[in-house]
Amino acid sequence: MKSITTVFSAVLALLGLSTGLLAQDKPLYNVNLIPSNLLDGAYAVTRIEEQSFTIMSEAKGKFKVLKAYTILNEKADYLCTEVVNYDDIWRLNYLKGTLYDAKGNKIRTLKKSDLIDRLSFDGFTFVSDIRLKIADLTYSNYPFTVEFEYEILYDGLMFYPSWYPQTDNEVSVQKSSMKVFAPQNFPIRYQEQNFPSNTQATEVPEPRKGSQIEMVRKTVQDKQDVYSWEVKNLGTYTHEQFAPSFLRRIPAVYLAPHKFVFGKYEGVSTTWKDIGLYQAKLNEGRDQLPETTISKVSKMLSGIEDTREKVKKIYGYVQSRTRYVGIQLGIGGWQPFKASFVDEKGYGDCKALTNYTHSLLKSQGIESFYTLVKAGANTTPILSDFPKMQFNHVFLSVPLEKDTIWLECTSQTAPFNYLGSFTSDRDVLLITPEGGKLVHTPQYGKEVNILSHKASFTLDAQGNAQAQVTIKGQALCEEWLERASQLNGDKQEKLILDRLNIPTSFKLQKYKAYRVKDEIPSSILEANILIDRVASRSGKRMFLIPNVLNQQSWIPKEGEGRKNPLVIEGSLERQELDTLQFNIPEGFSVEYIPESLELKNAFGSFQGDFVQEGQTLYLYRKFVLTKGTYPAEKYQEFVDFFKKVSKFDKSKIVLLAAQ
Repeated sequence: MKSITTVFSAVLALLGLSTGLLAQDKPLYNVNLIPSNLLDGAYAVTRIEEQSFTIMSEAKGKFKVLKAYTILNEKADYLCTEVVNYDDIWRLNYLKGTLYDAKGNKIRTLKKSDLIDRLSFDGFTFVSDIRLKIADLTYSNYPFTVEFEYEILYDGLMFYPSWYPQTDNEVSVQKSSMKVFAPQNFPIRYQEQNFPSNTQATEVPEPRKGSQIEMVRKTVQDKQDVYSWEVKNLGTYTHEQFAPSFLRRIPAVYLAPHKFVFGKYEGVSTTWKDIGLYQAKLNEGRDQLPETTISKVSKMLSGIEDTREKVKKIYGYVQSRTRYVGIQLGIGGWQPFKASFVDEKGYGDCKALTNYTHSLLKSQGIESFYTLVKAGANTTPILSDFPKMQFNHVFLSVPLEKDTIWLECTSQTAPFNYLGSFTSDRDVLLITPEGGKLVHTPQYGKEVNILSHKASFTLDAQGNAQAQVTIKGQALCEEWLERASQLNGDKQEKLILDRLNIPTSFKLQKYKAYRVKDEIPSSILEANILIDRVASRSGKRMFLIPNVLNQQSWIPKEGEGRKNPLVIEGSLERQELDTLQFNIPEGFSVEYIPESLELKNAFGSFQGDFVQEGQTLYLYRKFVLTKGTYPAEKYQEFVDFFKKVSKFDKSKIVLLAAQ
């Protein structure tokens, strides 16, 4: 026995696997074991990530994650903290964390007492039964490795986890895998993105040397169906401005159930129609209102014949007597509170307030549809060809004979039938009596997204100016002007001073900021401004840069070696229309006026003109940017476009004194 043990130990030693050698000299997370190509441009490296999702039934499952990141510098410190959501439906079984030094030697392991456990929201504006468990392994002696492991037990399976093996442009991946275990012949659905020979890929992944992508898909193991995906040696992505969404460029796998049970409600998610039927089941019986409220609303609408005006009146009624309070209680926060609850309390979350508005309209014989949306100004679009719950917000759709009204029911100040960048120009799911129906919300294009500057400047002989200025932002161009209109006093003045794009010192003498709440709203600032040295004086000459209010100073980064197409999102589509008038001081004449500039291309246009009429100079400026996806070869033209506009905006007029 002794001789066998000795021989076995010798073999292990030759293989470098003896006890102590692996643990002390070549630990798993030694930074020296990272392939050199994974360090190029990286803030961190995913050393290993193993995800496994086990389905026991249509209602039960568990999700286990092991992940380790080597943190190379402070830009990846956010990866030192792992936050896991849990509640009564998604129960957290455990969360562990371990910290390792550069050689992979263990520094410390988190104890249960080190973990932070708190409510998901602050408990004042929001009410929630969702909690957060937080493991923090922040460290400052770079490089180091953090390892996290957790398991979630599911008591409802409307959602299956998705697999994103890469978390950011600057985080490379040594190894990441996903496995799904299901009972034999249990139907699941998946969609692969950017895998080899995959016709469902949404974007062509960037070629990266040494990368390996493997798909096992379905096999049978221990009387279970097993689905497997794995990637190795994924280098960093080149961060490029105006590129497609990072989440659509990486390899990924999206998972969804066929049939499921969630909150004791059975559902099917194979089609959008099915998902709508499930949501309708959650909403059923929650639209009942007190007779006194129905009578009050009927009286309020008395004499109004036009349906649009009735809807507008009811929307105003909801805004005047309700407020938004985020409530995530019950079936994962997916079932609205009853309309009678909102009627009595005067508050609710997006689900409750939308259902309340729907119920009021229904009481007056007006059809409307509870609508699911993935909201957010810069959010990644839903997978319209892969039905699954992908939404985070609810609002209301009201179909009329010739058009559709859209109502954001959570805001007390939102204009009637205006969505803004939060919910416009995206696919949403209408919950109709026949089931879910996927439709697209309106886009606000350059015809309505308009930012205009109108101003008159009276110059004195020293180059100072008294200016009367009007700035108007319409639709998605309201930007900071809308915020200014909601403030008052010092806060309003500070915002205006911070956001006025005047290159020299100035003083607000008188101003007014207000909003016009039309269906295409606009916010307006009217101001009298004293501007110091708007023109510089040198001897007999005065040098004036006329574009005082709206210079294009930002220029996209150069596009040499561009890999991704140029993407201009709909939220950026706009027109800028500027008319600036300058009254020349007595005794001065115009010595030099720059040439006009006209540019036109697929993604935009520009027209800038200087015009002299006697002792008055005018700058007329029109800048247009158009939504679209353009070939990578067009990107340098895009950069040059901005350069030329910026150069024009900084061009000078020269005035000459008579004496």
